[in-house]
Amino acid sequence: MFDVEYGYNCSFDFIKYCCDNAIYPKFKDKQIKARRVLEFGKKYYWDDAHKGEIPKDINGFGNSILINIYDNKNSYINWHTDSIKNLKDKYVESYSFAINKEDQDKILAVIEFRKNKEITKIDIKHGTKISWNLEYHYNNKISHRVLKTFYPRINLTKRNLI
Repeated sequence: MFDVEYGYNCSFDFIKYCCDNAIYPKFKDKQIKARRVLEFGKKYYWDDAHKGEIPKDINGFGNSILINIYDNKNSYINWHTDSIKNLKDKYVESYSFAINKEDQDKILAVIEFRKNKEITKIDIKHGTKISWNLEYHYNNKISHRVLKTFYPRINLTKRNLI
């Protein structure tokens, strides 16, 4: 259903850039306050948060990068299944990093995956990579959420779009 790996890194300069430039996006003319976002590369979702080309700091898999900033304990993302519209490659990679260096050894949040009534929980730590097959999740109605933020974190979700 998904793969989990630990030990990835991200430049703190890039994390700071994202924190300084992320916005509370608009959805149907209402500002979303659950988290701040940025997008790079091919546009996936947010018109008002798109910043253009993918920075060299995060080049690699995918041509579309969605960045979510969960910088306070009220930051979250509710149950959802990612869109498969315009998907070139059926896989997604999601990386999480502590915003503050002193939080690198802590559990930053917990992601939950739900299939039918079964819920699987995964601890998110600094350097966590979770990858899954979007097409499989979409077709099997598997959703996920991060209900609560324990310590400030940044999440980079990489997709390959048409």
